[in-house]
Amino acid sequence: GTEEDIFCVCRPIILNGISDVTSRPDLADRALSIYNPPIAQGQHMPEKKFWAAFNEEWPYLLGALFDAVAAALKGWRDFELNPSPRMSDFATWVAAAEANGGLPWSPGEFLSAYQDARLETSRAAVDDDPFAAALYRFAKNRVRAGETEPHVVWEGSATELLSALRASVPPELAASKMFPQSPKALTNRGRRLAPDLRALGVDMLPSVKVGHQRTRLLRIVTSA
Repeated sequence: GTEEDIFCVCRPIILNGISDVTSRPDLADRALSIYNPPIAQGQHMPEKKFWAAFNEEWPYLLGALFDAVAAALKGWRDFELNPSPRMSDFATWVAAAEANGGLPWSPGEFLSAYQDARLETSRAAVDDDPFAAALYRFAKNRVRAGETEPHVVWEGSATELLSALRASVPPELAASKMFPQSPKALTNRGRRLAPDLRALGVDMLPSVKVGHQRTRLLRIVTSA
């Protein structure tokens, strides 16, 4: 036998649940969220009948999957997406299969649907997080009419930002566990929320003011 074996494995994982299981931004940023419609009354079937129907369709499903993989293999190494989205290898494979006729969509449909789904996931994540929603409103309320380019709408310390955000929400929310209670907690929450907020046009970036003392600041940038 050998003393040491090293395996490098990359495998997708399926998470299933009734409620939204991808509420954490770091997970949602790496996930494809699929919402299945409910089974209509009278359309339920026993497991035995389901697997019998599935086994009838299985050869066609497997053939369709092989067709998609074969189409992607034709040119995925030279296929480029510009700009390249999150999970770019996955997106490149699917777009290459689509472009080479391996999927029943017109070129570009997949990427459009993928970007729309990611935007919807980010919007839901921000709406469901009271602090993220408050930070988003705080930033967007400072955008002047007609501005379309990225623009710095606020700059200051984490302590100042925490005070400003607390003043913008009901006192009971500001004092709750759903809201950061220290400047450090605010900075950490902002980092975790960054992908979803950035997708909606709000970015919180670190900044340094150079003077007699180097002061660490936060800068909020918005775009339309």
